Amino acid sequence: MDYNQNEIGDFDEFEKIMADMLYPPNFVNIFPTMDSFRDWVSMGEKEDIETILKLYEYHELYEHCTIIKEELNKK
Repeated sequence: MDYNQNEIGDFDEFEKIMADMLYPPNFVNIFPTMDSFRDWVSMGEKEDIETILKLYEYHELYEHCTIIKEELNKK
């Protein structure tokens, strides 16, 4: 099936919305509790969790980094 821009909307706008949502300081807000954040982190592979840790450290999300490190140590 072919889609034109009118059917799917402005892709650039969609891309911006997704980037804003995945930006770590925004992304952490989708988790109602730190335990739900921990559950999400625990699903990742070791390499993925290491990447997430670097990104969250860069954004100074240290409370989340603590959880990420704990989950990384379990791998």
